[in-house]
Amino acid sequence: MAASAFPSSYPCSVKKAVACSGRGRELAVAKASNKDVDNSVMPVSPGELCVRGLYYSINEKDAKESRRIVAEDCCFRDYAFTKPFNGNKEIVAFLEQLGVAMGKNVKFCLEEVHEDGEAAWASWHLEWKGSEIPLTRGCSNFRFSKQGDGVLIRKAQVFIESPIKPGGFVLILLKAVTSLFDEFPKATESFLKSPEAVILFVQRIYLMFLMPFIKPLLSSYINLGQFVARALGYILSVLILFLKLIFK
Repeated sequence: MAASAFPSSYPCSVKKAVACSGRGRELAVAKASNKDVDNSVMPVSPGELCVRGLYYSINEKDAKESRRIVAEDCCFRDYAFTKPFNGNKEIVAFLEQLGVAMGKNVKFCLEEVHEDGEAAWASWHLEWKGSEIPLTRGCSNFRFSKQGDGVLIRKAQVFIESPIKPGGFVLILLKAVTSLFDEFPKATESFLKSPEAVILFVQRIYLMFLMPFIKPLLSSYINLGQFVARALGYILSVLILFLKLIFK
């Protein structure tokens, strides 16, 4: 696809971030001016610019930019959650919470962004002060709708690397699940039509019958964990003080 110049409506901070991104790593360039960016040498399509702008807005905690990039009727599905986020307001609120949870030093690092017409794909990982955090790789795909001389995100799907690596066990598990599907086809059809309803039903069963017994047990473990954490904190403080006295 031929490269296109930046639409005039795109903020200069995002243009500069893309211009300096290298491997997709956004830089702190919020104060850049229009003359700092040479649009004629920027091989970035509107869709790629939109994707990079989204992750830039998360990294920089820029809710205003997220709000501008996300369409009003957007559907944002992060498969770490049971339900999708719908609409500009709900999605922007989620992205704000994500930015807060990441803190000051964790950033999304875009590895690759590819666009094909009205769709784009991005692979990424998280970094802490420029160092990759293990088990944080993921990929996202996006669908766009046209907005003036640019595009907005109208659909997004986010897939995150699993921290559990079952290896060959996953094939055994897959065989067990498919056997159950074949053995109980009617129940399977009901589940596949509305999996969220089944999950909610299981949650209700848990809250009604298991929660009264599990909650006290969990509370005792939590209290024990807090005591151990405080004790370790005191021990660490004493150890640091001791080392300072030795190596002073």
